[in-house]
Order: sequence, then C-alpha cells, then structure tokens
Amino acid sequence: MWKLTFKNNCPVIPKKWGKRDFSYCFQFKKLNDNFEKLWRMKSSARVSLKEWLLTISYDQEKADIIASACSELIENCIKYSKNDSYSLVNIYVKKRNIYIETINYTDRTQIIDLKKSLKLIQIYKDDLTPLYIENLRKVKDSASSRLGLIKIIMETQGKISLIKSWNRNIIHLLLKIEQ
Repeated sequence: MWKLTFKNNCPVIPKKWGKRDFSYCFQFKKLNDNFEKLWRMKSSARVSLKEWLLTISYDQEKADIIASACSELIENCIKYSKNDSYSLVNIYVKKRNIYIETINYTDRTQIIDLKKSLKLIQIYKDDLTPLYIENLRKVKDSASSRLGLIKIIMETQGKISLIKSWNRNIIHLLLKIEQ
C-alpha cells in the first residue's frame, strides 16, 4: 500500500513505491462526454494487462482471472465515480502476491453501500455462493447488488478491504490475491 496524495483532484503515483516486482497503472478522468470511450478502454486494458501477466510468468488461467477482476474494478470506477474526477487503478506484484488498488471520487451514499456490502462479504467469506445467488435473485439496482465485487472475490479467492481515506468521498479499495 502507498500513501495517497493528490494534485488538482488527481491521485498522484508516489515516486517511492517500495520493493515491488512489477507494477501496472491505469489513470483516467471521467467526463460526461467520454463514458463510451472509457467503457471501450476497459476492454483494451483487460487485454493489455493479461498480456503483461503472461509476460511475467503467470499461466493463462490465472492471467485471465486477474485481468477479468481488474477489468471489473475499472468498470466500477467508471460507473460510480463522480463526473469530472480522476480514477486510479494500480496493479502490482510483490513477493508473487498480486495487489489491485482502486481510488476514485464518488458520492457518500456509494461509500456507505460499499461498506455494507463488504460487511456482508466478510460474514459469508467462507462461501460467497449463497450471497451471490441471493443478490442475483433480488437485483433491482446493479449498484447496490455488488454482484461484480462478489464475483471478483469468488474467482480470485482474494481478500478485499476498504482503505480509510482522509476525504469522505474517496473510495480506496485494495484486493490482495495470494499466490
């Protein structure tokens, strides 16, 4: 994890990252008129990240799972970020473990919903399938269902946490995938 700093409402990647084997970062600004471009970017980011993971010696299946999880997290940043704000998605490998961090500005209600979802995920952590099925059955609003988040944790078998931020409108998530 790294210290979060901002310049002109934009998260800044620190100069000193610590000891990391590899890192890959996406940063983008959400505007009213670029939603479709960002949506297409998410697909190319997935392909690019998958190729990167294959290059650093991950097998095809693991690279697919991780690239899919990252694509889903990028999608969440695109959907739930405030307009005219920046998002950052940082993927890095440290001691063969993979970390995916997302940082984005959003509405306070999104953060409250996310905290509730993470509490439920923690309760069902040993088997998320019943929670996934329950949310799938009663899904009205895809934002509050958090099906994508549950799917990410199920597929990667990773651990997700919400990092406390100095700003009440920032979501800072960390997904750790142990190898």
